[in-house]
Amino acid sequence: MPRQKKNQQAKIIDQITPGQAVSVLRNLWSAYPDIRARIGTEIRKVLTAVDYHDVASDVETSLESLDEEELYDRSGHSRTGYHDPGEMAGIMVEEVLAPYQDQMERYDEMGMHLEAKELCKGLLKGLYEYARNSSTPFSQYAMDTPAEMFGWILDEWKKKNKKNVDQAEMKEFIRKECSNWSKYK
Repeated sequence: MPRQKKNQQAKIIDQITPGQAVSVLRNLWSAYPDIRARIGTEIRKVLTAVDYHDVASDVETSLESLDEEELYDRSGHSRTGYHDPGEMAGIMVEEVLAPYQDQMERYDEMGMHLEAKELCKGLLKGLYEYARNSSTPFSQYAMDTPAEMFGWILDEWKKKNKKNVDQAEMKEFIRKECSNWSKYK
């Protein structure tokens, strides 16, 4: 194959959208049963690569990027009534956390409880660090939200993970990593 044509083939994968990539993967899954095991192995590799430190850093960075101007744009009087800036800040924090919570739910549904636990730890640690370290104008409106979300996420995780060993591990994690919020354990 000529070098230019080979480079064009290699770059085609970089040109598709995530939705198109999922469609291609589903088509391959259906059309070629002989490669399903290999695809499954690759998917598991991606799904099992959960490091709570990375998740915590991503969560904290995402929360830090919430913009005061967007908060002002979304709060106040509107056609649907009045939106308190503090309440809107809480909604915006929840929106940032929703994809992580959805992934934690998917892990639980797939029986991947270790990954769900690590993701939960990352969420908790990210919220804790954001509350401790953030001094952005936005964070002043969302002061109570990180602690409230911390408690809520932990409760949701506990409902699905009732093993004593997991509960004890999470309790110890919170004691060590989120000591000021250990009342939520």
